[in-house]
Order: sequence, then C-alpha cells, then structure tokens
Amino acid sequence: MDVDPNISHRAVSLELFSYLNERHDEVICHDCFAADIKSQLSGAVIVVHSAQTYPEINKEGINVQPGTLTEIKFKAIENIQKEPPYGRCDRDTKTEIPSHDGASYAYSEYGCRMYTIQKK
Repeated sequence: MDVDPNISHRAVSLELFSYLNERHDEVICHDCFAADIKSQLSGAVIVVHSAQTYPEINKEGINVQPGTLTEIKFKAIENIQKEPPYGRCDRDTKTEIPSHDGASYAYSEYGCRMYTIQKK
C-alpha cells in the first residue's frame, strides 16, 4: 500500500508532550503500574511503527508511568529478506493485508496473524 501524499508528510523529528495529570507517588494504588505489558492501569503505552504496518502494541509498546519524564529515541532500520531458499517468504507472499477498519497494511507476519484472527 502506498501512503497517500495528500495526507502524509515525511518527518525529520517529532515531539509529543503529554501531561498525565496523576503523580504515581500520590495515588493510593500499589498495583497501578508494573513493568509487565498489559498490567498498567494508569499512564500511557507508546509504540512507534511505520505508517504502512499494523502496530504491535503488546510486543513493542513502551509503558510510560505518570509523574515521570520519559525520553524515547529510536532509529529506523529496514530489513529485507532474501528470496527462497534463504528467506521465509516466497514470490507469492502477499504485499498487503486488508484490515477490519477498511485500511490496508504492508505485509508482516504479525499483521497476517491478526488479520486471520479478526476474520474468524
């Protein structure tokens, strides 16, 4: 899927300021934050991904605790698999995966699994 140039722009840098109006040390909730994914009851979960791919929030998400300063730096890396017999893909591999929300995502193993589960 090509990204529509009318609704997207290449960004060199991006800043997001989010004030989570809750101080962790002032809340009477001892299990409101744990380091494990999906156990956070307050704060935010952030994931950075390509616009063409389905976000893997449970695998790649970063928990941000309320009342803390969190700085996230990342570097984009593109991996290209070799064709058979060296890579796992063959020439018939799909290039796009349709989604239940009407969008299409670039093929990924995770996206394919999620599409199959949602289709059932």
